Amino acid sequence: MKPGLHDIFERYRTHRWLFLAPGGNWGEQLIYRGAESLAGKIGLEWTDIDLHELKEIELGREDCIYLHGSGGFNSWCSGRAFDTLGAALFQRVGLVVQGPQTAEDSLSFLERRLAPILRTREAREVVFFAREEVTEANLRRVLGNAPGPFPSVSGVR
Repeated sequence: MKPGLHDIFERYRTHRWLFLAPGGNWGEQLIYRGAESLAGKIGLEWTDIDLHELKEIELGREDCIYLHGSGGFNSWCSGRAFDTLGAALFQRVGLVVQGPQTAEDSLSFLERRLAPILRTREAREVVFFAREEVTEANLRRVLGNAPGPFPSVSGVR
């Protein structure tokens, strides 16, 4: 069984965490608050940052980045979710966690957008969470072809 977000926060509780929101609608704000509530109950401390700050912060191999979930892995949104993921994975950090996502149901689109991001990643470990089964299945297919250590995918817990 893949670890849930609680398990990941618990395991890396003593590491420095940066939480980054890609933007989105009011519903996404509820997902952000849920992750923050869970982190707070575990005793995890984090700093909220935006994409511009991420590019300016000095990071180390023990640092962790949590990208709040959204519905942005699709062709009709701004592309910010992909940009945010790419910027996080480009950092030389120990862990990047992509919070629960909903992705467009198109393998070719996801492969076209995610493959280049994953090819250039510097992060040592990557974990993706999906909001629902279709996204989970599609991410597993796309990420199964990812270079380097296999990024893990977990369904919503």
